[in-house]
Amino acid sequence: MAQAPPQPAGGPGSGLHQALDLRWRVRGDEPDSLNESLAYAVERSDGLAVRGTAELVAEITTDFDVICCATGTGGTLAGVAAGLTGPRRALGFAVLKGARFLEDEVRRLQQDAYGQVTTTWAVDLDFHFGGYAKRSTALDAFIVDFDDRHGVTLDWVYEAKMLYGIAPGTRVVAVLG
Repeated sequence: MAQAPPQPAGGPGSGLHQALDLRWRVRGDEPDSLNESLAYAVERSDGLAVRGTAELVAEITTDFDVICCATGTGGTLAGVAAGLTGPRRALGFAVLKGARFLEDEVRRLQQDAYGQVTTTWAVDLDFHFGGYAKRSTALDAFIVDFDDRHGVTLDWVYEAKMLYGIAPGTRVVAVLG
């Protein structure tokens, strides 16, 4: 008998809210506005991208304890962690198997962007489902269940792995691509 997928943050009937549904378009090589900076962050991981992604946190109007993101290169995690204030934390879910290098990469990216490293973040290495672009029947069942309950179809390479790993009962903002 197949095991039921874990409940996303808040459990059934919690009323998942999409805090942000932002779309960006890059109009040149160097971003000249917040939206262009955020688009730039999606496409590359460097100091400029980290600074642009850090600005995303200020756009969130709902209260949260943890901001989560799927992590492939570390840029989004480095940025959102740098943008946090107060006791909030950032958690990146590695989509790559054997991705312990991401911890050093996030530190490097923050150092490049700000000249210092924050301690408000961590990388979870346990929900990669075998590695980049790998999946399992459990992950597929989770995607279907999530779509049935919330009307949101998750990308299985990044988003589903992250949301599968989020523990229920925490006020979470999830950055979806």
